[in-house]
Amino acid sequence: MSADLERVIEALLFLSPEPVDAQALADATGAELHEAVTAVERLREQFEFERRGIVVRELAGGYT
Repeated sequence: MSADLERVIEALLFLSPEPVDAQALADATGAELHEAVTAVERLREQFEFERRGIVVRELAGGYT
């Protein structure tokens, strides 16, 4: 799993006004679906651990 993938997904989620589903994240990054889901989960854990004030949530079939 690449930290670059996590950074790109973080940017996509931050810039999107609507929740983004895992398949759209995979398509936008060229990653496999399971890689995109894993990257989102790692971001969620990292933000929680670091108490960064940013929370990744699953909402309306996507992530925000």
